[in-house]
Amino acid sequence: MTNQAQSTSSSACDTNAQVTSESELERLCKAVRAGNKAALFDALTQADIGIVIVEFDGYGDSGQIEDVTAYDARDVVLKLPSRSIEIGHVQLGSLNIVRETLTVRDAIEHLAYDVLERTHG
Repeated sequence: MTNQAQSTSSSACDTNAQVTSESELERLCKAVRAGNKAALFDALTQADIGIVIVEFDGYGDSGQIEDVTAYDARDVVLKLPSRSIEIGHVQLGSLNIVRETLTVRDAIEHLAYDVLERTHG
């Protein structure tokens, strides 16, 4: 594993990674996604956030996240925590995991884009 910094626009698993085993890549990407979700959900739970709504505006192969809103269990809007969390992604061209520290908001956006990439190419 490496501790290099990487752009926040990378998904948990870069789809163009040149690796020898697709099953190994998929296993590693799945583990990284699970770790990313656990780190984010832990930060949200500590802030008493029960719901996060991510508003995305896009069409075709373009789009962007417009807003992120957090709520507690009573549907009261809460401010996202200012703390940072560590997430990872599989480095392009290898099976190395690159770790980066992001704000909670940036981590939410990172994971949302990862889901969009996996489900909507």
